[in-house]
Amino acid sequence: MLLLRRRGAQVGEGTRIFDTPEITLGAEASDASNLTIGRDCVIDIGCLFEIGERLTIGDRVTLGHQVSIITTTHELGRREHRAGRLVQNPVHIQDGAWLGCRCVVLPGVTVGAGAIVEPGTVLNKDVPPHTRVGGMPAKKLEELAP
Repeated sequence: MLLLRRRGAQVGEGTRIFDTPEITLGAEASDASNLTIGRDCVIDIGCLFEIGERLTIGDRVTLGHQVSIITTTHELGRREHRAGRLVQNPVHIQDGAWLGCRCVVLPGVTVGAGAIVEPGTVLNKDVPPHTRVGGMPAKKLEELAP
């Protein structure tokens, strides 16, 4: 946690990080100031945060081991080079959400408060609050009591 703070990230009180996440910065970033982790979170081992754009993790969020959160992608380029112009989109994980192990969160996604993301899920769209999703790509499995 101290290492993240030294790199410019904001980490709330009571948050437990079992292994410093792998942090990759965008082309224009020089530190981890695009990363905010709220209070009383649990970040398990082997997580990867690509923070070319803002990544906000709310309070009381749990990330299982090897969760990957990505904030940049590329536009579709010409046939000679398909990876076109860089596109940056922030990711928001709202209060109380739980992301199971090996989830992948793609750029621009918001995971709603109290949502549950099943292990191995690929999120390419927003997840409503208090909803359980799973699959590749994610599909709604059930609504949860708030």
